[in-house]
Amino acid sequence: MVRLYDPIRIRHAKLREFAFQAAWIATVAEAASDLEDLLVDMPPADRVLPDFSTPWPWDFDSIAVARSIMTHAREAAEQDLEELVATWLGEDPENWPVLRVTLIDPWQERPGIWSEDTPEWVRALGAIAATAHETTGPFGRRPVR
Repeated sequence: MVRLYDPIRIRHAKLREFAFQAAWIATVAEAASDLEDLLVDMPPADRVLPDFSTPWPWDFDSIAVARSIMTHAREAAEQDLEELVATWLGEDPENWPVLRVTLIDPWQERPGIWSEDTPEWVRALGAIAATAHETTGPFGRRPVR
């Protein structure tokens, strides 16, 4: 099995689209982690934005704001990607094996155990795809919520 390090090398159009989105998610997650490292001296309660139920505390740390925005954007992107993958998985029962053989299995030493040199975008896409697969019904349909 061929390990694909760069999403641009993926020939399957839908998988390449998913990989690009997962690469963006992984990049945003890394940037948010870097910002978190800069906030190490700040108490955990001050690292998150207020819930806006109280008057705005105009004294805030701009790095905490940036990290909060990045975290929110990443979570929204993960949810959107999960929906896209779930829809695609529901179109054909063979789509899950295609995704696994192309992107996930080459990077796993054993089922569920990633190789240490697995790119973060592959790990992100693997986790998102696994969740989408678990929530897709046995006939390729998403359960009604």
